[in-house]
Amino acid sequence: MSKCPTPARPSFPVVHDLRVRGFADSADVAVATGLEIDAVGAHLADLEAAGLARYRDGRVSGWMLTSDGRTHGRSWWPPSWTALGSGTR
Repeated sequence: MSKCPTPARPSFPVVHDLRVRGFADSADVAVATGLEIDAVGAHLADLEAAGLARYRDGRVSGWMLTSDGRTHGRSWWPPSWTALGSGTR
């Protein structure tokens, strides 16, 4: 199985996983992305500091992208992914 190419943004896999899941804890993101848990934690801390992600604690707990994070993350998509979503190739 070949890996899907990702942009040259170290936190892209984390952003993409949160975008797909909605909510996730660090361990689930690590499993999904293949990154070490410490690396995921560092990416999430950076995303939180930039206002792109936040941790929600309560009945439903986990990390989620903010509205700005969803918009910003999409700007990181490779042009080929954007073209697929627009119906052009």
